[in-house]
Amino acid sequence: MKDFVLTIGNFDGVHLGHRKLLDRLQEVAKEYNCEPLIVTYQSHPKHVLNTSIEPYLLTTTSQKVEILREYGFHYTELLNFTKEFANMPPYQFLKEVLIDRFHPKAIVLGYDTKFGRDREGNYDFIQKHEQEFNYKTYQVDPLSIAGHIISSSLIRDLIQAGQLYKASEFLGRRFSFWGRVVEGKKLGRTLGYPTINIRPLTASQITPPDGVYLTQTLTQDGTYYSITNIGRNPTVSNSLDQKIESYILDFDKEIYGQQVATSFLKKLRREMKYSGIEELKQAIASDVLTCRRMIDEFTKTF
Repeated sequence: MKDFVLTIGNFDGVHLGHRKLLDRLQEVAKEYNCEPLIVTYQSHPKHVLNTSIEPYLLTTTSQKVEILREYGFHYTELLNFTKEFANMPPYQFLKEVLIDRFHPKAIVLGYDTKFGRDREGNYDFIQKHEQEFNYKTYQVDPLSIAGHIISSSLIRDLIQAGQLYKASEFLGRRFSFWGRVVEGKKLGRTLGYPTINIRPLTASQITPPDGVYLTQTLTQDGTYYSITNIGRNPTVSNSLDQKIESYILDFDKEIYGQQVATSFLKKLRREMKYSGIEELKQAIASDVLTCRRMIDEFTKTF
């Protein structure tokens, strides 16, 4: 059985603030000659406790685990968060979930880590039981950049406000979401700009405000620049349902059923209702020219 030093949290977005905590986790694990273990949740507690909440996830569970793996963390435990789990007294959570299952040599916590019933479990609580369970406790202070404490909530607010560059800066990578390519009305083909229609993998994923964006699309065949429209397609549709579709530059393959990642680089304009198909076609052509001019700028960042 391996020896672990562990941390626990949601880690939604795996942003720079999380990276500070995870870097410290790796340091402590090396000191104890242990493996670093991340204990997180299969479902975000917000969704379990309030199913009516608006889309908010920065990363799906699978995306979060993949990012952690890319950062060198190969031991991630996904807990099944339920309402019963949320009502577990913090001592029971500490003993039965953390100690009895993982026997950690040390526990590394973020400054705002909370767990157990009424979120009563915290750093002071964990530290109080060090001698009883024979581990050491470490706390990591928040990361502050330009006067902002980096948090998942802050990054969500930036994305919803359309401040994608700032959100990506705090994430430490471009903001992206995963979706599956589904069949649409294929109107783009008749306009000369065939698009892929994207359905988010989960309705809980956050997306930027409606508008037209310069993006990158990661497919099984590679990564391509693209133009992504989020909105209701008011020129050709009366539907109030939000749609996400991308025109991928220099790409002519059919990829129905594939999972793709869409990374947002910059907002070009708001979504508009045009007088008809010809004016819409002209607007798309203008967007393509604008994006091609902008691409060099983004190859120099991130």
